[in-house]
Amino acid sequence: MPSDKELKRKLTELLSQVHLRSAWIGNVLRTNLTPPRPDATVCCLNVGSGEELLQVRKFIGDQARLYAVDIKSSPNLSLMCIGANAEFISADISYVADLTGHMSSVPDIVISRHPRIVVTVNKQGQPGEVDTSWFQPLSEWGQLVVGNGGQMLITTYTQVERDVLGLAMGKFGLNPEQGENDFAPSSLVRKFGPALAGPDKFTLVLR
Repeated sequence: MPSDKELKRKLTELLSQVHLRSAWIGNVLRTNLTPPRPDATVCCLNVGSGEELLQVRKFIGDQARLYAVDIKSSPNLSLMCIGANAEFISADISYVADLTGHMSSVPDIVISRHPRIVVTVNKQGQPGEVDTSWFQPLSEWGQLVVGNGGQMLITTYTQVERDVLGLAMGKFGLNPEQGENDFAPSSLVRKFGPALAGPDKFTLVLR
């Protein structure tokens, strides 16, 4: 059985590799968000494998409180939370009041990467099947954060997802800034319908 020292070495090595591999996510954060105050509260919604957590921690600094929210955890997410000193909360993101209560404050920054808004597109690139269940919770988070002087960043793989979500948020009185970038490595870009799609390629920012 590996010693504690060996396990710690392997964990450090793994986290270093992930940090290098995900460096482009840091560019997405720095381009779209204003660095928060040192003692800020930051929340990452629907984190999945937690790929972004190490870059978020680097962006917000060591003193900020960082929370990662998803329905369930995974071995990889657990490691990312350890490396980023983030607290994992197992919950549906629609439980906005419960989550902010757990955090004891409204987050200064909320990040949501790749909510799967559009499930299918037709040959013309228009949305086919759309998952509308994201609209209300993300809009509620946006209203809450903006109302408290904070920021929210949502990223999508496709332009159509960004546009559909932005339109839906407008019905909640929100006016997100729409953006686009090419920070992701070309190896991660793929075809989706007639258009190219890439992680964090399209953005919505609220502040």
